[in-house]
Amino acid sequence: MLPIIEGESLDGYISRVAAAHHFSRLAEVTSQGGAEKNNRQQAAFLDSPGVTAIAECLRIEPSTLLHHAPLMSPDGKRRKIFDIQLAADHFQFAYRRFSPSALEASPHHRALWNLRLFPFCLETWEYLEERCPHPACRRRQRWRRTLGVELCDYCGEPLTNAVAEKVPYELRQNLEYLLGVVHPAPVCRERARGRLPEALRKLDADDLIMLSCMLAAVKDPRRKHPIFSPTFCLDQARNVFVPALAETWPLLEGWPHAFEALLTERLNSSTTGQSTGTYRVAYHFLIRCRRRKLSPALRRLIEEFLSRCRNAPLSGIDGHQAAKIAGRVLYSLLIMRRKGELKSKLCLDGNRFYLLFDRHSVEQLARELKPQVTCEYLTARLGIPRYGVRDLVNRGLLTQSPVPSGRSERLAVFRDSADDLLESLAKVMPETTTDYAVPLSKLMYCLDGGPKPWGAVLAAILDGKLPAALAPGTHRLVDRIYLRSAKVIRLRMFSDRPKLDPQETSISKSDLADMLSLRVFTFSKYSNYLVGPGNHFVDIGLNQALDIAKRVISTTEIAARLQIHHITAYKLATHLGVTSEFLGLFERKSAFTLIPELDDLFCKKTYHEIDAQAILKDQQRIIHGKGKMRGKPPKLSEHEERELIRMHASGDYLIKDLANMFKVSRTTASRTIRRGGEYH
Repeated sequence: MLPIIEGESLDGYISRVAAAHHFSRLAEVTSQGGAEKNNRQQAAFLDSPGVTAIAECLRIEPSTLLHHAPLMSPDGKRRKIFDIQLAADHFQFAYRRFSPSALEASPHHRALWNLRLFPFCLETWEYLEERCPHPACRRRQRWRRTLGVELCDYCGEPLTNAVAEKVPYELRQNLEYLLGVVHPAPVCRERARGRLPEALRKLDADDLIMLSCMLAAVKDPRRKHPIFSPTFCLDQARNVFVPALAETWPLLEGWPHAFEALLTERLNSSTTGQSTGTYRVAYHFLIRCRRRKLSPALRRLIEEFLSRCRNAPLSGIDGHQAAKIAGRVLYSLLIMRRKGELKSKLCLDGNRFYLLFDRHSVEQLARELKPQVTCEYLTARLGIPRYGVRDLVNRGLLTQSPVPSGRSERLAVFRDSADDLLESLAKVMPETTTDYAVPLSKLMYCLDGGPKPWGAVLAAILDGKLPAALAPGTHRLVDRIYLRSAKVIRLRMFSDRPKLDPQETSISKSDLADMLSLRVFTFSKYSNYLVGPGNHFVDIGLNQALDIAKRVISTTEIAARLQIHHITAYKLATHLGVTSEFLGLFERKSAFTLIPELDDLFCKKTYHEIDAQAILKDQQRIIHGKGKMRGKPPKLSEHEERELIRMHASGDYLIKDLANMFKVSRTTASRTIRRGGEYH
């Protein structure tokens, strides 16, 4: 007599025996145990006495055959196979399912192929087939004729010729553990149960499979009631339910926290805090838990999870309370919760799951997060551009704060670090006196176009390397800083330009105005021409800003370098034919070519000192003017007066020609010539 193979199904073994003895139908063997000779002739429908009778007929040990037989329980709701009790609905005996590669390796029918929930072969990872591969036949295989387990019952076509799909690799590991719960080998069952938490190890195999089916329905509503659906077939199992079963194994391994995390993620994924699909799926899960006849152990396990959710509000707080404790906007806290930066509490109210903030997590966030100030706030207090604030952060004088979730990637610093910097600068600098007459902001105008070294200068003042004084008042900090002499511009810190990174530095219109030595309100009439419309905080590209600063020079910078009034600087540049970019803006290369004195500040050894009197000489002339000049701006600057007198002394020009050339009246030109050297 043929020996039975480990893990072989009862019908498969009897079919092999019948084929070996050339029986035409399976009923010739199963009828010895009382099986019907029409539609229910499989041995799987026999009771224990019938299986024993067949074992005696086949002359094998009855206990061996009973071990492989799916015996029905007295109430007809369960079947026991390999010492494992499962619900009767899990089995499929009407059709014969097979794996072509497995039959080619060993032509016997595996008992696991009878499980409806697992339509794949654990040995070959092929989805099971149930029809003849011959295109003229294509009949569904049944347990009637006995041509052989590896042959079609109708046409004799080898079933190994069938082509089966493979189970995806990413699903195999979880399916192996899940199928190991009902595996015939005790070693596989112990290995699978060893990965489960203590609460699930106490459940029997049927409860674990039932819980897995319920969790699969939560993953996708299409997967609910799979084993009870009359339309459940191999295609539906392959495309819908097998991926769901694979996704439920991690939920079983991490029960109940993994399932709680799944519902939390579903609820967090909705912008309104309550996903309609999640609510419907969770509602059906609760209803099935109440209406379905579950075992006492499984019902107790689910009730413990639900009780955990009902008691969660005791340690949770709502969004408004969390925003009040953390001192943050509610929207930012919601974004942090969705990203997992803040813990959530899954709560249950009747049939509705909802989320609360974890109180301990919010309180810890409130302790870690300090008050912050934006870059624009520091720009207004310090009087430096935004890239200067970034330079202070890079130098360690300011501490950058993390960007809250849901907010744009804007630079922000901790308020205490900003207050410490301002306080330290105020302590280092004494109150201004007559010895400190050079304003720092005016001195910065002398630097050529590009980023100004605000960070290096403030760091030098803080370290005591650059003596400075601070005027009292509430104006911007750099507007109240005064230096002893303008000669300090030759020091190293004034050439230490910040290195700007396009990835972390944003340049606005106001920052470009600082690069061009212009005030923001003065830059307004130029900004639309250079960078287009928009307010002062519109971001422009760093490369574009640097190109403009290298290409354009303002009359303010020309005036600061030549120690003249800005109106005089404009007239001088226009008179010498410097290429004009816009009204008040000139081409830098052309200006340095036609006005070589602009380079004297940095290139020549004969350095012209700039002091407060030289910078403001034109303004002082208004105060000390006599007669009609009192209180009025001068018609001509000192440089223009000297040039007019020199040209008249040469004898090549008439007074009217000089008046037209310098755009003044002939009276003013004559008066200037008569005064001669009054101011020189």
